Amino acid sequence: MQLSRYGYFCYDVTLKSLENKKMKALPKSGEVLTSLGKGFERGLCSDLFVAGYSYKPQDLASDIEADYDDYRLLKIFKKATYISDRAKALLKERDIITLVKEGTVFADDGYIRSVADPPILPVREAVLPDPDAPFGIMICESSLFRFFLKTDKAVLPDGLEICGCPFLVESVEKITDSMPKKYVIQCNLQVCDDNTVSESSESRYRIAYDPVSKKKIILAGSIVSREDFFGETPDFIPTV
Repeated sequence: MQLSRYGYFCYDVTLKSLENKKMKALPKSGEVLTSLGKGFERGLCSDLFVAGYSYKPQDLASDIEADYDDYRLLKIFKKATYISDRAKALLKERDIITLVKEGTVFADDGYIRSVADPPILPVREAVLPDPDAPFGIMICESSLFRFFLKTDKAVLPDGLEICGCPFLVESVEKITDSMPKKYVIQCNLQVCDDNTVSESSESRYRIAYDPVSKKKIILAGSIVSREDFFGETPDFIPTV
């Protein structure tokens, strides 16, 4: 599939799964990037998501003063991992408590969704043939998924195999606002040695230790202001 010919650009890539496939979890950034093949090593890639979803920003509802009942409600949303584009758009206009109480937005199995989103997610729990890790997920055949890509390549493969599951590339949408004031990290990011955070930083982030690389990482969903720098990242998903 044809991409832009000059320089690095950011894309929202939609895929269709071609079979039912069991796996431990939705594929991570490195697994998606590997599936793209030779020439994409210089690119930056997000984790794989259900189409229409991305990581929930970690500061969601953190600035809301809530009574006891509302706080219990907010805890459900703070524990969620993903948020739909539709729910994200609604939260730009109205606060989450109002949206929840009127039934417009809800949380379901780690996903923050709106009533306008498809009622059934194309990912369900599954039992794996691994006694050490017996529980995982099933990606359902003919379902749509997405990832975000920053690349200087001119052509994207028409099909990908990610973690053993074949996908067809359905669409590639260029992201025009790739330099927002703040952005939400869409995969875990290794923190570089010369990272910088301004004194008046608006970033909201969580740091963890990766036992594999033995390095600090900033976790997916962290919000980073443009003036701060933690390392190379697919930094093109603006925060709500």
